[in-house]
Amino acid sequence: MVLILRVNKPNELRNLWPISLYYVIYKIVTKVIASRLKTCLPSIISSFQSAFVPRRQIFDNILVTCETLHSLARKKSGNRGQMTMKLDMSKVYDRVEWPFLKSVMIKMNFPQNRINLIMDCISSANLSFLLNGRLVCYVSSSRGLMQGCLLSPYMFFLCADTFSCLVSKFERGGRILGFKCARGVPLISYLMFADNNILFYKASNASDSHICNILGIYERASGQQINM
Repeated sequence: MVLILRVNKPNELRNLWPISLYYVIYKIVTKVIASRLKTCLPSIISSFQSAFVPRRQIFDNILVTCETLHSLARKKSGNRGQMTMKLDMSKVYDRVEWPFLKSVMIKMNFPQNRINLIMDCISSANLSFLLNGRLVCYVSSSRGLMQGCLLSPYMFFLCADTFSCLVSKFERGGRILGFKCARGVPLISYLMFADNNILFYKASNASDSHICNILGIYERASGQQINM
């Protein structure tokens, strides 16, 4: 692993970007798994997620977002305020908890042998750090997904989909209410752009409390954290 500078004079570890290299066999195995997993993503990933899922275009969600924001800007009648919240996850790959990822795959009815193979690929890698041109130490990670691994984007989408499920659950329970652009169209409450999310909901103290509750549940379970 080599650390690349994200700023000119870094004074914190988060200002360094880790770049990893992998063995050829590892790349072959993960590519085969990723290719097979890619075919079933549209049936298991929420329709709110439009990025990197086969037969979906991220431009669809961009268009929906633009139209929704345009409708919000033109809305003048009524006494019901609306709120838009953009969420950006911090270090999305590094913070994924392995037990949580495994639980998600079990809940989605992945075959046990496939789960074991994926978890072996994720958890078996040892890291060595290249400092000033020489290897200084070897460490084993206990959480996170590796940058550059072909499995990492799909594993993150599986974890991120649980956030979508939480929002949908609260919406079905009437605790949050999305925004309707026009009569006869469905409510829009949530859209996903890979690791970026946008929420549309009725502005109220109760709704804010429920959104904070959703974020708290998701952060504690998955290890993810919202960029502040």
